[in-house]
Amino acid sequence: MRPIKFRSWDRTKGNWVTCDLWPGYAWTVSNGQHEREAMTEWQQFTGLLDKNGKEIYEGDIVRQTYRKAEGSELGQIIWTKNARFVWYEPSEGEGYGMQEEDSELREVIGNIHENPELLK
Repeated sequence: MRPIKFRSWDRTKGNWVTCDLWPGYAWTVSNGQHEREAMTEWQQFTGLLDKNGKEIYEGDIVRQTYRKAEGSELGQIIWTKNARFVWYEPSEGEGYGMQEEDSELREVIGNIHENPELLK
């Protein structure tokens, strides 16, 4: 079973917020101050790691290499309405399921908040 973990992007300050979930609160900042959830964008851990052992979260930009062909593509990790995380390739307009055994083929190279230009 994968651990349930989140990270949070502070839209007003433009940085990541270290946080823990606590029952009864939207979220708690690591320095003890409470903020409104509307200022943040939550991203959930997929339960998968990339080839370097880095955790892959929703919103990450991931380079996917191919097993039988040369080359690679960039895609964004998204949560679909079918209740699953997929690697979404903007140039193709399609999402592909992610398997744990393919971790050596993936590398997190950024995220949609800090590196949106990577997907253009």
